[in-house]
Amino acid sequence: MTSPDGLRHYRIMMAVPPGPPPPGGFPVVYVLDGNAFFGTMVDAVRLEAFMAHYSPAVVVGLGYDTPSPIAIAERNYDYTPPTGPAPEFDERNPERRAGGAEEFTRFLTGAIMPEVARRAAVDPTRRVLFGHSYGGLYAAYAYLQHPGLFRAVIAASPSLWYHHFHVLETLAGPGQHPAPTGRLLVTVGENEQKPSPEEIAALGPRRVAMLEALRQVDSARRFTQTLRAQGADATFTLFADETHPSVVPAAISRAVRFALAPAETHPEGVHRPGPPPANPSQETNR
Repeated sequence: MTSPDGLRHYRIMMAVPPGPPPPGGFPVVYVLDGNAFFGTMVDAVRLEAFMAHYSPAVVVGLGYDTPSPIAIAERNYDYTPPTGPAPEFDERNPERRAGGAEEFTRFLTGAIMPEVARRAAVDPTRRVLFGHSYGGLYAAYAYLQHPGLFRAVIAASPSLWYHHFHVLETLAGPGQHPAPTGRLLVTVGENEQKPSPEEIAALGPRRVAMLEALRQVDSARRFTQTLRAQGADATFTLFADETHPSVVPAAISRAVRFALAPAETHPEGVHRPGPPPANPSQETNR
């Protein structure tokens, strides 16, 4: 599939469970950066369905037509929120276009989702979105700006530092986003902000200082706490001893438990809808 402006070419991958669908259709899990994460998500969903009787689900990988696991320029546009007049460019990488999250959402809802529904029996009320890094940034943005589009959203290691922490500032401003609905899981690796001694030796002081300045852990925690204080069903999970890339399998495993667990079970770390707790900083550490 190709974007309406003809500049981005997508590779859409689908895994459909065997056997007949449930009466309302299968849940459907949309995976950003599908080139990198589609296979891991498919395996996690299948394993939980087989071993723990989780709901089978259609998995859709939203990838790009490239042999690379990460399409840097394309995702830099699709996954970043608009912050001003178009055209926008990434301040950290001024050669890359940015700010295309709304355009990508229109393409997702207007072209990709109808095609998925044409090819498989899916339940439109049980959509799930998973994104990591810039994909996590888009997931956070979609949860805020498009409530109800997804029943559950997993923002893994979201790049909330983007454009001077734009999404966080939007969250803090009154009337800047609709009332949140659906469930949100925000995850991050402990060492994304403060590397281990071994990583410090390997990365060097300049890279370590940059990681600390991005405040991956602090911003993910603040994002979740702020939403919980506003009444959102939001959960924060910190994975111990994990880095930005190494945390992905753990985040995907937790995402499946969070989004697809049988209704009668309550996986640890999952908060059911209801009023926010007295302590909005409640979180899980793994």
